[in-house]
This record gives sequence, C-alpha cells and structure tokens, in this order.
Amino acid sequence: MDALIPQIEALAREADEHGRKQLIDKLHDLAISLEQPQDAAQRLLFSQFPLAAVRIGCDLKLFDKLTKIGQPTTVDELASTTGVQPKLMARLLRYMASVRLVQEVDTNTFVANNVTKTFAIPGFAGGVYHMCDYVRPGLNALPDFLKRTGYKDPESATDTALMAGWGSDLPLFAHFQTQPELFAHFNAYMTVQHMDMPIWLDVYPYQEAANNTPSGKPLFVDVGGGFGHQSIALREKVPDAPGRIILQDIPATLQHAINHPGVEVIEQDFFQSQQIREAAIYYMRHIIHDYPDEKAIQVLRNTKDALGPQSVILIDDMFLEDKGVHWQAAQVDWTMMTCCSSLERTREQWNDLIAKAGLKISKVYTYTESLRDSIVECVPVERMPRDGCKECSRRRIKCDKGTPECAKCLKKGIQCTGIGRQIRFVEGAISKGKRKGHTLANVPNIATRLSQHLEGPLVSRSPLETRAETPERIGIVDSSTEIVGGLEDDNIDGDVEEIELVPRQRRDNNSTYNLLDDSTTISFYVDPGADLRLELLKPGIQMLFNHFSQSIASIMVIFDTGFNGYRNFLLPMAYQDDLVQRAVSVVAAFHLSTKRPDLIPLAETGRAEIIKRLRADAFVKESNKVFSTSTWATIILLLVGETVTGSRDFVHLYPMLTNLLSHNRLLETEMSAERGFLLQQSR
Repeated sequence: MDALIPQIEALAREADEHGRKQLIDKLHDLAISLEQPQDAAQRLLFSQFPLAAVRIGCDLKLFDKLTKIGQPTTVDELASTTGVQPKLMARLLRYMASVRLVQEVDTNTFVANNVTKTFAIPGFAGGVYHMCDYVRPGLNALPDFLKRTGYKDPESATDTALMAGWGSDLPLFAHFQTQPELFAHFNAYMTVQHMDMPIWLDVYPYQEAANNTPSGKPLFVDVGGGFGHQSIALREKVPDAPGRIILQDIPATLQHAINHPGVEVIEQDFFQSQQIREAAIYYMRHIIHDYPDEKAIQVLRNTKDALGPQSVILIDDMFLEDKGVHWQAAQVDWTMMTCCSSLERTREQWNDLIAKAGLKISKVYTYTESLRDSIVECVPVERMPRDGCKECSRRRIKCDKGTPECAKCLKKGIQCTGIGRQIRFVEGAISKGKRKGHTLANVPNIATRLSQHLEGPLVSRSPLETRAETPERIGIVDSSTEIVGGLEDDNIDGDVEEIELVPRQRRDNNSTYNLLDDSTTISFYVDPGADLRLELLKPGIQMLFNHFSQSIASIMVIFDTGFNGYRNFLLPMAYQDDLVQRAVSVVAAFHLSTKRPDLIPLAETGRAEIIKRLRADAFVKESNKVFSTSTWATIILLLVGETVTGSRDFVHLYPMLTNLLSHNRLLETEMSAERGFLLQQSR
C-alpha cells in the first residue's frame, strides 16, 4: 500500500489539468467503492459539518493567520491571537485536521495546507458565507418545496425553494438588494469562482471581430456584465481595437463597476429592448442559467432584435452533455434549482431553448473540463443553413450529416447532395416570379466573373451610372433554406429562383445589388478573406479554389498537362473535407496577397488555426484523426504555402510530416492513387 502512494503522487505531478481531474475522480470512485454501509452513512449524514467548520474558521480568520504564519503553530498560540479558549481551539483544529482543512504535524500543533490557503483568499471566504448564510436555508427547504409542488421541475422564478427557506416573497436578485452584506459576499465569490482556470478568451476567436469593427461601432456588449471583469479582460486583450466595448447592467450593480479605460458603462435592463444595435458580439455570462426557460427566452429575444447582419450572441454558461455529467457541474445545477428555479442545461435543453428564441447554435467552445463552461455562439435561424442534407429534410427525418453522403440516404439508395449550402448556377427557364417561362442567360463562368470582379480595382461611380447598366439574371438552385430579399422559402424543391440584380456603387469588398422589383438592397458576401473562417462553401471560397487550380497547382508540377494531383486529387478532397478546404483557401489567399495585402492577416490567422487543430488532434490521440489522408493532405498543402510565404512555420510543419510518415499505420493502409500522390510529394 505504501508503495502505491509515491506512484500516485508522481502521476499527479506529471498530469495536465484533464489528467489531474481524472485522477481525483478515479480516486474518489475507488474510495466510494470501498465503503461499507457505516462508512457511507458517516460520510453523508455528517456532510454539513465540514462547511460549518470552514465557516467558523473564516469567522476567526484562522485560515488567514495560519497561512501568514507559514510554519507549525501551537493551539495556545492560535488561541491567544484569536481570543478563543484553548480547549475549544484544540477541538476545532482536531476536527479541521481530520477533514483536511489544516494539517496536524504534532500534538496540538498545526500548519496550513493547500485547503487552508484556499480559504485565506477573500473571494473563497465570500463563497463560504454565501453558501452557509444565504443558500443553505433554501437547500434545507428544497425537499418540502419539491413535495409541495408535486415533484415537477421548478419553472417559476417567483416561486423558489430559496424564497420558501427565507420566508420571502422576493426572488433571488430582488432579495439580494435587501441583504447588502450577503450580496457583497456573493460578488466576492464570483470574482474567484474560476480562478486559475481557463477563460472564454482562451478559446473564442475574438480577434477577428476586433479587427473588423470600425471606430465608433459597438464591438462587444457585456449584457448584465456586473462589475465589468469580462469587458476589462477583453479590452486588455485588444487595447488598440477601435470598436466600442460596453458594459451593461442595472444601476444598483453599476454603482460598484470598475472604471477602466476603453470600457463604456451604460444602464440596461436585459428584460427590456436592447438599446445598442448591431454590435459584433453580445455577450452573456451566467445570465441565462439564472432563469427558467420563459424568462431566458425573453432575454434572448430582446437581444436577437438588436442583431445586425454579422452579429452573434455569445452565451457563457455550462453546456452539459446529456449523460455522464460531472459532480461539480451537477451540484451547481442543484444550486440554480434551489435559488432561481432555473438550471444548468444539457445539449438537448440548450438546443430547445435557443430554437424557441428564434436562434440557432452555430458553434460551441468548451473551455473547462469538469464544469463544462462553454461559449455557445448563436445566430438567427434565418442566417443558418438547413441542418443536414436536402433529401433527409424532404423526407422529414433527422440527417446523420455524414460526408460526402449521409448514411440514411445511402441506405435508401438515394443520391445525397450532402450537408451545408449548395448553390449551382444553371441554364434553363425561370420557374417562379413575374418572368416565369423566360430563358436564363448562360452563366457557366460565374465563379470566374466573381473572381475578376473581386480582383479588379475598387471604383467609385454614381448611382445613376450604375443603374443604367444591364441587369444580370442569375438562376439559383439552393438545397438549404436561403433568404432572398428578406423572404424565407421553406419549400424549396430544386426550383430555379430568378433574381434581377443591378450592380450598385462598390465601396468595399462586398458586392451589393438592388432588386429591380422593389429596390430592396441585398449583399452577396463574396470577400475571400472573410470566407477563410467559414465552414460552408461560399462563392468567395469557390474563387479561392479557382485561383488555387489556375495559379498554384500549375506551378507545383513540371508539366501541367492532363493529370495534376493538386488539381485532380486535392481540390475534390477539399470539397468534402473541412480541414483540407481551409488549407487550400489559406494557401490561395497567401498567393493572392501580393495583389490583396488585406488578406494577409486573415490568411495568417487561418494557417495558425489549422496548425492548432492538427496539434489538438495529435494530443487527443485518436488514430483515425492523426493518421488520416486528410491530415496528410493538409500538411502537404501548408508546406506548399511555405513556398509562397517563406514563413517560419516550416519548422513546425516538417516535423509533423516526418512524424506522420514514421508510423506504419499510415503507410500500411491500402495505397490508393491519392495516397501514392501524397507519398510522392512527401519525398
């Protein structure tokens, strides 16, 4: 037994954060599995005693004193400095040592350990008072509250176990205003709750929004942002960003807000209409989890109404998996149930809530392991493509989103168009609109024309000059739900929509047009730099693919006649594989940057994200990700890009390639023509 302890300690020293959490949980599971009934009863029936002991220790500032002394101290010395009778001090410390709040080093002699030092931090001491003095009355009332309400999941913010425990008719935050001392403890705890843990800025790509938001326009709105810690953290990350960073909350909270250069403070009740319009980011930290669905939907809808064409809502809350929830996250969920009749939501519950608010989750960025703290990025439903392939949508079944074809279509013998947006330009007769039956112009080279339009010089022409031009007629077949002139067509069935477009004055890298019928303005967003970050294949990426095929693939081989692996293998792979698609786009953008210097920052960001993802896949140690044709092709493409840029990333990429090729698993796989080409390019 004694020999095992050093081995476990060695594991703990070498483990990363994930490994450390796993080790704690495994040891905890082992301890529980060894318990007899008497052990389990002792552990649970007396579970309130440790918290009471911590509360007493905080009252006496005992943890603070032991931490500052920093060496073994006797009972008499501690009794003298705290005014506690020595006999009682001995009893207090004896129990505290038994539950590892302090360490006993000799008879009546104690020293601070890591737990002692934790509760010497004022914020964690505030958490003790918050749980003992404020939450515990509600927790004690919870069993009777659930019985009284018929064991239904609490859904009323004005009828909670906390209100029952306090005998109050005020919900949580209104009641807090009557308890200023306890509210101060709560706020102190909030400042350290995630101390030494990753934060949302570690995972979310905020830099792009910061770069693209012009001076005077709102970059970041911190909805219900409290004292402003998140606004300040972002401003410190982007001190020179010209966009506005705005902290919002009710007046009572903003009285305590931290003044910081570059952070504005505006009064805003998030149950009222959002006054800041079209910000790049609307951020809500620990807001939605405070409310049951009805109230949460109200907050989200108020914010949704303020969104601009490129705005996103970021919800910073726990995003629990539907099974296997960690005990640390589950106990926070119980706290929300007790105090607010609200909840920490699972994946399924988040999807349901967001949909009811008229939004859809575009991406989730999880940044803590056990608590599952995550950034849930949301956009309006109308901005998202259909979820899955067109064929499954028509059959009213849930698509498994397999690529290049989904399994459900393959099983039925149906030709699957795949997931995501699919737009093709066709010849033929117009089937809808006032010009039904008319013939469409032949537009076989629309991608080329878009490419030429983007690469041409920016011009400034009067609106009268541009409206005199001949309108373009473009036939669009779209297998996902698209917005045309602000109208959504849920019954698209392979029909051709006619849109008459007149090029308007071009002031930026977007192509903006007027509809002839009602002069409604719409934008076709075809800037290739912006598309580097998009997962769906858009016209700008199509242009980048064309540039790669015409200008890059041709110079990577000695004779560009007939077969060209870069064109015939890698480009088709990029249509099906997101990672390869990004690599092609980045390489093409770098090559284009001699004419378009504005692409350089986005291309560099895109390349860094690809390398980061390759490293992440390697650390996950999933062989199907690490030893895949996709990974191999991506590294080859990035190395091709190094011949364009001459950057220093070669020192990272080349070892990746050599390590990849050193594993037999990759080369033992049946050698297809594609793999043969990649092997040839690797030598």
